[in-house]
Amino acid sequence: MKIRKNKSAVFVLLICWLLVVIKIVFANDSGAEMGASGLQLKKIENVSVEMEDLYISQKKIEVAYLFKNHSDKDITTEIAFPVPEYTTEDAQRGLPFDDFVIEVNGEKIKHNSEIKALLHGKDYSVILRKMGISIHDFGGFSEPQYRNFYQDLSEKNKKVLRNKGLVDDDGYPSWRVSIKYHWTQTFPAKSTTAIKHTYTPWWGYFYFSTDQTADKNAFIERACVNADIARWISNQSQVYVNTVAYILTTARNWRGPIKEFHLVIEKKDHQLVSLCFDGKLNKISDTQYESYIKDYIPKQNLMIYYLLRSSGR
Repeated sequence: MKIRKNKSAVFVLLICWLLVVIKIVFANDSGAEMGASGLQLKKIENVSVEMEDLYISQKKIEVAYLFKNHSDKDITTEIAFPVPEYTTEDAQRGLPFDDFVIEVNGEKIKHNSEIKALLHGKDYSVILRKMGISIHDFGGFSEPQYRNFYQDLSEKNKKVLRNKGLVDDDGYPSWRVSIKYHWTQTFPAKSTTAIKHTYTPWWGYFYFSTDQTADKNAFIERACVNADIARWISNQSQVYVNTVAYILTTARNWRGPIKEFHLVIEKKDHQLVSLCFDGKLNKISDTQYESYIKDYIPKQNLMIYYLLRSSGR
């Protein structure tokens, strides 16, 4: 696996791939405050991340933090954990992020969620809720045996939704769901606080034909593929890729660098792994890679590409 910084030049074709199929982006915790348009991330000057222990696989993501309040006063703030937007297509395999768990100092706590219905960046949550339409499951559309909420609406409401582009002519939902999990957290003065999240990731998927040189080269560039994996790709007719992403750069919303950062990435036996990462990754077993970094300031987010061998698809 090749470790380097992202280059500014990215092939347009692969950008289109990423917009369509790579939708799963998890984020580090951040301070937050309630604004006119909802939760807004903010910087917390007197609280640092003393330790972040991050484990990523396709079946589980677990991240444990140790925060320290450096001031002589308790700091109480809202903490937000945003998850990626998703569509009806994404939800066909089950609603994402429905097993999100938060623990503070070893005890599970309740959390709130801010749910929005977005279309072209505009929030239509109020309109849908006034019509009695649930946002997170597209009015029940994502259920195994979905109900078409559209049929129950008045002709006036149907017209409103069609005119705004929230549904097509058949009543198929077009909005994207945005969720931010959040809770109120107190960091005691001159003390540390342990916070942990555990959840099942929802991964992206795509494939490309290696006889399409532009597609192959675009992927090698974007995924920071090393020479060994590049040769393997060239020996395949098609390459199947799963993706899991994680936002590291929100760590900058806390005081200073992450004092101790520990990352473990796990794969399956039949997979190869590539990613761009501004640290050194060491292979510690047939299925795991590990990195330790002191005083870490993330410069880029993680996008992990799991390449499937043809026999292990």
